[in-house]
Amino acid sequence: MLLVSAVSLTLGGLTVLRTVDLSAAAAEVTALIGPNGAGKTALLNCINGIYRPAGGSIRIGGTEVVGKSPREIAQLGVARTFQHVELFPRLTVLENVLVGRDRNFRGGKVQTAFRLGGVAASEAKEREVALQILEGFGLAHYADKRPDALSYETQKVIGLARAVALEPRVILLDEPGSGLSRKEKVRLAQRIMELKRMGTAVVWIEHDVELVWECADRVHVLDAGVRIASGSPDHVKADPAVTAAYFGRRTFGPVSGEVQPR
Repeated sequence: MLLVSAVSLTLGGLTVLRTVDLSAAAAEVTALIGPNGAGKTALLNCINGIYRPAGGSIRIGGTEVVGKSPREIAQLGVARTFQHVELFPRLTVLENVLVGRDRNFRGGKVQTAFRLGGVAASEAKEREVALQILEGFGLAHYADKRPDALSYETQKVIGLARAVALEPRVILLDEPGSGLSRKEKVRLAQRIMELKRMGTAVVWIEHDVELVWECADRVHVLDAGVRIASGSPDHVKADPAVTAAYFGRRTFGPVSGEVQPR
């Protein structure tokens, strides 16, 4: 369970977040929507330790994480993807996914350098786990390739696979569908639903609201750093404040039905 309480953030003298509350439960998809500049990415940066809030509390499974480093928060089971592909171009696809297994490796620097104390066995085990993850994402045949030789959609899925490799309790997805076609977004949304079925708490920033209505269990709406609405997709969709602040006067159309039901 992720619980964000009254989080505020100031950057460069500007207030980016104002006492924002948010919760995300295991085996649920929690969508975070709002116009550009609303503070959505800034909130994820607070959750995984890139930013330190000026006030408020962020708890992962009851543990306060404000003040902890991104690595310490990752050790608690929080994984993160970014809007732009953040893969290591000189590593293979398998090696990129192995980065997500970092907290499972055994041995210090000396043991690793000389492959002592079971380091070799640990590495072999983690490679096998990483290969199984790639298999689950349909990427096993790319294991020895470099990601920059693959399509943008494939790179996005590799980033998601690397996050899953952490075996996260909470996964933060920052516009994973940006730059993808509608069909590619639908395929990615189907993978997000698989994460939910695995029991992961998913926090998902997404601008394609039709996918949000189909996939999310709960939706939080930010505008100018303030949470203006929260609830089920049907509740948020009907909120006049959301329509006015985020969508102008446009009304919402029916959902597409392209993703498996919640």
